[in-house]
Amino acid sequence: MKICTLLLLALWPLLSRANTVFSVCYEGSGMAPFISAGSNGSQPEGFLVEMLNAAAAPLPIQLHYQHAPWLRCQKMV
Repeated sequence: MKICTLLLLALWPLLSRANTVFSVCYEGSGMAPFISAGSNGSQPEGFLVEMLNAAAAPLPIQLHYQHAPWLRCQKMV
């Protein structure tokens, strides 16, 4: 048991550096000040995007934004 604990502690820095991708599905119409489709179509803009990016910045995760109708976003969950 002690060997497993020591092995886990030794490998923890390598495991914690893994980039996990989180998908954020959004509907761009009608949510203008909070989130809307960006001008280039790849990165949305708005307050919600700024807050999510700021929260994810110190963590080893990546956010992938996906534009879809609301019912399709619900089905993807």
